[in-house]
Formats: sequence, C-alpha cells, structure tokens
Amino acid sequence: MQSTQSNQSSQQTRIIELDDSWKRETRSLLFHAYRDCPIYQRLFSSEVDGFAQRLRSGIREMCSIYFDSDDPVLGLLVNERLAGVAVLYSPNPKPLADIFSWRWKMFLTAGFGCTERLSEYQGRVASHLRNCYQIPLIGISTEQRHIGLGKLLLDEIHRRVENDPEARGVVIDTANPAFLDYYLAQGYQVIDTLAVDDLEEKVLLRANPVRLV
Repeated sequence: MQSTQSNQSSQQTRIIELDDSWKRETRSLLFHAYRDCPIYQRLFSSEVDGFAQRLRSGIREMCSIYFDSDDPVLGLLVNERLAGVAVLYSPNPKPLADIFSWRWKMFLTAGFGCTERLSEYQGRVASHLRNCYQIPLIGISTEQRHIGLGKLLLDEIHRRVENDPEARGVVIDTANPAFLDYYLAQGYQVIDTLAVDDLEEKVLLRANPVRLV
C-alpha cells in the first residue's frame, strides 16, 4: 500500500490505501459522517422510522463496491487509528445503478424507494464525470474534525488526480453551505446545481492544470 507521512497538531498522521481489513471501521466512520448530511437524510427518508438502518445498509453496500474495485479507498491514520476516509473513483466509472448486485442488495436492505432515489441522484451527478475522477464518499471522524485533516486527504487526492495527464479534474458534490465555501477555497468551482426536493446540491469540479507540450 502506498502511504504519505506528515505531522498535524503534534500527532503522527499518514495516508494509506485501505484493504478489506479496514471495511468495518470505514463503514462506521462514513455512517457517522453522513448521518447529518441533508441530502442523505432526504435520500434515505430520515422522517420515516428505520433511517439509521437504511443509511447503514446504503453505506455498507457502497463500500463493498468501492473496496472490490481497483480504485483506492484512502484512509487517514492518526497515531495509527482511522480518522478519515475518502473514495477516489476513476474517470468514466460504471454507475452503481448498473451494477446488479448492488441494486439487489440495496432493494433487500434499504428498500425500493431509497434505492431508486439514490440511483437517480447518482446518475445525475455521473453526467458530469466524463474524464473526471470523483470523490463519492469522504468523511472525518467526529473526534478529529476542524483540525485540518480533511485538507490532508484532499491534498493527496489532488496530487493523484494531477498526475493523470488524461484527467480533466476531480468532481465532488455537497448541499452543506459550510462545505461549499471550504471546497471553493480549495480550488473547486460550481458546475451544476441539482434540486433534491427543496434542497440544492452543488456539483463542483477542481480542474487539472493545463499541461503545455
């Protein structure tokens, strides 16, 4: 596994590519990261009993696909404990909605309605992924937020994306105004706004520098 090392807030940190042995911790971290996300609350019907279980199921099935792919699931370790996770999906990926095993398991665990809403939403985001990487999932543990760890993950992602001369850049989406301002400060630009009921989800692109030959 590739890794990078740095110091952050007097703590030893490093970024590695996670393998299957990290699945359980990854799912737990991402569940807590997305539990209060407005879009995920809407997609998984937070107003209906069983929201936590549906969200856990959705995170579990997405993680299964990403861990089984050739794309990296990056883990940020602080003193050898998992403090952050980011999935970096390669350009032009096969949409989750077209993966039969994912749809079937989602139907069984999260229900038909949630599966269809999530599939439709991801399809709308996917329309912007031509020759672009995507960050479909990213999160920092609740105990380690607001100390700059998210930027360490993004810096590693940006380094990898910029090393691909064929890539236009990397795409991420958010409905959280605080995150929007943060991503804009990291060089992202809004390229689309998706309406999800009464919410507005921003799709953002951080373009790769133009390479002159």
